[in-house]
Amino acid sequence: MKKIISFLLVAVFSFAMFSACTPSEVTDENVSDLFKPSLEAYVCYNGSGVLEFEKGEDGNAIEYDNFIAGDGIRNLFKVVEDITVQEVKNRLDLYVYDTELGFDEDLYLEQDGDLYLAFAAYGTSVTQYDLNSIDLYKTEEDRYYVTVDTYGIYPVTDENHDEGDIVYIESKVFITTLNNGILYIEGVDEGIKKEKINDENKRFYIDDTNKFYVNSLNTMYNLTEK
Repeated sequence: MKKIISFLLVAVFSFAMFSACTPSEVTDENVSDLFKPSLEAYVCYNGSGVLEFEKGEDGNAIEYDNFIAGDGIRNLFKVVEDITVQEVKNRLDLYVYDTELGFDEDLYLEQDGDLYLAFAAYGTSVTQYDLNSIDLYKTEEDRYYVTVDTYGIYPVTDENHDEGDIVYIESKVFITTLNNGILYIEGVDEGIKKEKINDENKRFYIDDTNKFYVNSLNTMYNLTEK
């Protein structure tokens, strides 16, 4: 009987601790911490946002033998945890609705007991998301609208910009709900244009290669996550 009572007390205490540590509302102060994991899940390539990969001394993921897919040659990156493709998918489902992700399980390969993700080369049109710009835009009932500023690399030199300039595109609006301390992405609303955005030295960029390569823009401008 004493063991049962002790077990129940531990269970009640654990539940109380979990409840105390899990936010029950979204505020201007905590929205960034609550939303970052979901943003990474949304932005990063094919589920890589919820995984960790084997890294080299330079901080970049180690590239293994190339994999030839129907649309060209892809690099292979080794996942460092013991996980199946279905478990990757299940983890993603905690953060973002599936139809938005375009998750392709065929890009995951199992070799000698390890899981690899195949990744194609990318160009200069990759959208950059400023992690330091996460903001609670508005609240409607149990839905929280969260904005993140997006940027692109200007492709040519003209009267407005030089080739390679970082230019503001828009602020993406995510429709989210709070589930167990996670701001789950239910969808994406129409983007908005902000009058005031972060100064260049106050930003911190992520893109779809975030779990593979150190972002050269952050290195170039010595940017840090706030």
